[in-house]
Amino acid sequence: MCLTVVRHNLHVAAAHRKLIDDLLKPLDVPHLFFKGHSLAARYYDDPAMRFCRDIDVLVSHDHIVELLEVAYAIGYTPHDPVELTMDRVSLDFVARAQPVITLRSPQGVLIEFHQRIDKTGSIYEPSELLANAETLILSDNNKVSVMPTAELFVYVCMHHTRHQWTRLHWLVDLDAIQRHPSFDWNAVYACASRRNLTATVEASQELYMALATPDFLSCQLSANGKEILGTCLNALQGDLDLGTELALRKKRAAPDFAFAWQASTAHLLRWRVQGWIKRWQPNYKDYHSWPLPLQWQWLYFFIRPFRELFKRLSSNSYSK
Repeated sequence: MCLTVVRHNLHVAAAHRKLIDDLLKPLDVPHLFFKGHSLAARYYDDPAMRFCRDIDVLVSHDHIVELLEVAYAIGYTPHDPVELTMDRVSLDFVARAQPVITLRSPQGVLIEFHQRIDKTGSIYEPSELLANAETLILSDNNKVSVMPTAELFVYVCMHHTRHQWTRLHWLVDLDAIQRHPSFDWNAVYACASRRNLTATVEASQELYMALATPDFLSCQLSANGKEILGTCLNALQGDLDLGTELALRKKRAAPDFAFAWQASTAHLLRWRVQGWIKRWQPNYKDYHSWPLPLQWQWLYFFIRPFRELFKRLSSNSYSK
């Protein structure tokens, strides 16, 4: 199993290098790698042992269409949306409608091109992240842009908590980043305060300290720490088809937060309004089912409610 993980991670490392050499460098695209291979390369003593499912890279909205066009021309294929066609009108539409677009590299590795790194777009400003990125020199002397350590640690606490800590390597991330020479708790708490994520960071650290203790069930934890530990232990006993994690996702307080105590009242109210609006906003399936030129795409706002209503009625009929 370890050899299988290492082999997969070598494929990811190769795809990472090709992505830089064939796309990001030639096109001079402002970018930011986060999670996955770049995290392992910077913070792990043996990066190949940290499993990476895919490659996550933040790119500016202004470059995404050109990036997709060139990627397709050199052998990348659509994965999400799988129906994506590579004409200019289609790419302009998907760039507006979908914040994360996933392609499969010629090596078979999934590349997620993010236009933002949080679900609601209310926590992180992409242009700020890109402007404040640090340079990381990889073992092959390639230079990549990454988050500063404090920013990454706060983001990791938010992201991994959102997914209920359902992966063992996510728990190891907490340890690996804290052991790095660039880690500074003062910078972490300043960043967490700026992002309104202090409660999330503190509960994640309680989780870390508890699991670092042999008799962790006897640890004195806050109410938030107990909830996050209990959810983590429940999630880690799940199944390989993600059934447990998917069931837990339905209980999220908001797309970015698994628990209500992570978010302010203003954030939760904003998401409820946003979520209602988003339900009726056109997505790429609308375009794919009826491709319209740019000047007629306003029609999707009128068509979308009927498509949504038909989908719900069909779903109810099927369940009966």
